[in-house]
Amino acid sequence: MRTGTVSGSPTRPGTQRCLAEAHEGWTPRDAREHAATDRATAAIQLNLGRFDIAESFAASAVRTYEEAHGRGRISAKLLLAEVHVRAGESRGLLLARQAIEAVSTLQSVAIRQQRLVPLITALEARPGNEAKEIARIAHQVAATRV
Repeated sequence: MRTGTVSGSPTRPGTQRCLAEAHEGWTPRDAREHAATDRATAAIQLNLGRFDIAESFAASAVRTYEEAHGRGRISAKLLLAEVHVRAGESRGLLLARQAIEAVSTLQSVAIRQQRLVPLITALEARPGNEAKEIARIAHQVAATRV
């Protein structure tokens, strides 16, 4: 993984300090709350272009949701896949396929579409035919009624 900027947005020095202060002294009520916080932190770090940190928090969220059988598991898997795809990691395509498969189990077309947009965008921005094919599959899953 690498660290940098995403979409031309520079890393803001105060953001890291604010995140650290928000976590300091805070104890989650349960595993699901911990996972939700990790997922939110991963999303912020991803938007800052801090792929290593985002990956760590997203992976933690996936593990915690799976252990707690939490409802946010699919969103965390999508985020983890997006981190790897945007970072250009080869594992990203496998994670993207797994996340898309998980999304396909959701009943609501609107929810599937909403949750897949960031991953589809990342896949379409990535070079290579395999990424484009996975993006096509994601579009299909997003539009298919269950």
